[in-house]
Amino acid sequence: MYSRAGRHWLKRRRRSFSARPTRSAALTAEFRAPRGELSAAAAASLRLQMLVSRLQAEEQRIIYLDRLRSEVAVRRSAAKHGRNEVAMRTLQQIQAEETDAVNALAQEQGRRNGFYARLDEMEGALTQR
Repeated sequence: MYSRAGRHWLKRRRRSFSARPTRSAALTAEFRAPRGELSAAAAASLRLQMLVSRLQAEEQRIIYLDRLRSEVAVRRSAAKHGRNEVAMRTLQQIQAEETDAVNALAQEQGRRNGFYARLDEMEGALTQR
Protein backbone atom coordinates (compact mmCIF):
# COMPACT_ATOMS: atom_id res chain seq x y z
CA MET A 1 0.00 0.00 0.00
CA TYR A 2 2.69 2.47 1.02
CA SER A 3 6.12 2.50 -0.45
CA ARG A 4 9.07 1.65 1.70
CA ALA A 5 9.99 5.36 2.15
CA GLY A 6 6.35 6.14 2.99
CA ARG A 7 6.24 3.46 5.67
CA HIS A 8 9.50 4.70 7.13
CA TRP A 9 8.19 8.27 7.23
CA LEU A 10 4.97 7.05 8.89
CA LYS A 11 6.91 5.21 11.60
CA ARG A 12 8.98 8.31 12.37
CA ARG A 13 5.87 10.43 12.48
CA ARG A 14 4.18 8.05 14.91
CA ARG A 15 7.25 8.09 17.16
CA SER A 16 7.35 11.88 17.21
CA PHE A 17 3.65 12.00 18.13
CA SER A 18 4.15 9.47 20.91
CA ALA A 19 7.10 11.48 22.26
CA ARG A 20 5.17 14.75 22.34
CA PRO A 21 2.82 13.88 25.20
CA THR A 22 5.77 13.18 27.47
CA ARG A 23 7.34 16.50 26.57
CA SER A 24 4.10 18.37 27.12
CA ALA A 25 3.47 16.42 30.32
CA ALA A 26 6.92 17.41 31.54
CA LEU A 27 6.27 21.05 30.67
CA THR A 28 2.88 20.94 32.33
CA ALA A 29 4.39 19.45 35.48
CA GLU A 30 7.11 22.08 35.40
CA PHE A 31 4.52 24.86 35.29
CA ARG A 32 2.27 23.29 37.92
CA ALA A 33 5.00 22.74 40.52
CA PRO A 34 5.60 26.45 41.26
CA ARG A 35 1.85 27.06 41.18
CA GLY A 36 1.35 24.42 43.88
CA GLU A 37 4.15 25.86 45.99
CA LEU A 38 2.71 29.34 45.60
CA SER A 39 -0.72 28.10 46.62
CA ALA A 40 0.70 26.37 49.71
CA ALA A 41 2.64 29.50 50.67
CA ALA A 42 -0.47 31.67 50.29
CA ALA A 43 -2.50 29.29 52.46
CA ALA A 44 0.23 29.28 55.12
CA SER A 45 0.39 33.06 55.02
CA LEU A 46 -3.37 33.32 55.51
CA ARG A 47 -3.27 30.89 58.45
CA LEU A 48 -0.41 32.87 59.95
CA GLN A 49 -2.30 36.18 59.63
CA MET A 50 -5.37 34.67 61.27
CA LEU A 51 -3.29 33.23 64.09
CA VAL A 52 -1.54 36.55 64.70
CA SER A 53 -4.87 38.41 64.85
CA ARG A 54 -6.20 35.85 67.33
CA LEU A 55 -3.02 36.25 69.35
CA GLN A 56 -3.50 40.03 69.45
CA ALA A 57 -7.07 39.53 70.70
CA GLU A 58 -5.76 37.20 73.42
CA GLU A 59 -3.17 39.79 74.45
CA GLN A 60 -5.92 42.42 74.79
CA ARG A 61 -8.01 40.00 76.86
CA ILE A 62 -5.03 39.31 79.15
CA ILE A 63 -4.47 43.04 79.63
CA TYR A 64 -8.15 43.48 80.52
CA LEU A 65 -8.09 40.58 83.01
CA ASP A 66 -4.88 41.83 84.60
CA ARG A 67 -6.43 45.29 85.05
CA LEU A 68 -9.52 43.68 86.58
CA ARG A 69 -7.33 41.67 88.97
CA SER A 70 -5.49 44.84 90.00
CA GLU A 71 -8.74 46.69 90.68
CA VAL A 72 -10.03 43.82 92.80
CA ALA A 73 -6.75 43.75 94.76
CA VAL A 74 -7.12 47.47 95.52
CA ARG A 75 -10.70 46.95 96.68
CA ARG A 76 -9.60 44.02 98.85
CA SER A 77 -6.90 46.12 100.43
CA ALA A 78 -9.43 48.87 101.18
CA ALA A 79 -11.90 46.35 102.64
CA LYS A 80 -9.21 44.85 104.89
CA HIS A 81 -8.81 48.16 106.66
CA GLY A 82 -12.50 48.15 107.63
CA ARG A 83 -13.14 45.75 110.52
CA ASN A 84 -16.94 45.66 110.70
CA GLU A 85 -19.19 42.78 109.58
CA VAL A 86 -20.20 44.39 106.29
CA ALA A 87 -16.55 44.96 105.43
CA MET A 88 -15.76 41.31 106.18
CA ARG A 89 -18.54 40.07 103.84
CA THR A 90 -17.37 42.49 101.20
CA LEU A 91 -13.83 41.25 101.69
CA GLN A 92 -14.94 37.65 101.11
CA GLN A 93 -16.75 38.64 97.92
CA ILE A 94 -13.77 40.59 96.72
CA GLN A 95 -11.44 37.69 97.45
CA ALA A 96 -13.73 35.39 95.43
CA GLU A 97 -13.68 37.90 92.54
CA GLU A 98 -9.91 38.11 92.79
CA THR A 99 -9.58 34.32 92.66
CA ASP A 100 -11.84 34.25 89.60
CA ALA A 101 -9.80 36.99 87.92
CA VAL A 102 -6.51 35.22 88.66
CA ASN A 103 -7.88 31.91 87.31
CA ALA A 104 -9.22 33.60 84.16
CA LEU A 105 -5.88 35.33 83.64
CA ALA A 106 -3.97 32.05 84.01
CA GLN A 107 -6.32 30.36 81.55
CA GLU A 108 -5.89 33.11 78.96
CA GLN A 109 -2.12 33.03 79.38
CA GLY A 110 -2.20 29.27 78.77
CA ARG A 111 -4.13 29.86 75.55
CA ARG A 112 -1.61 32.48 74.49
CA ASN A 113 1.22 30.04 75.09
CA GLY A 114 -0.61 27.57 72.84
CA PHE A 115 -0.78 30.23 70.13
CA TYR A 116 2.94 30.89 70.49
CA ALA A 117 3.64 27.18 70.10
CA ARG A 118 1.54 27.08 66.91
CA LEU A 119 3.34 30.15 65.58
CA ASP A 120 6.68 28.46 66.23
CA GLU A 121 5.48 25.35 64.35
CA MET A 122 4.35 27.45 61.39
CA GLU A 123 7.61 29.37 61.36
CA GLY A 124 9.53 26.10 61.35
CA ALA A 125 7.41 24.78 58.48
CA LEU A 126 7.96 27.93 56.44
CA THR A 127 11.73 27.96 56.98
CA GLN A 128 12.03 24.31 55.87
CA ARG A 129 10.88 25.23 52.35
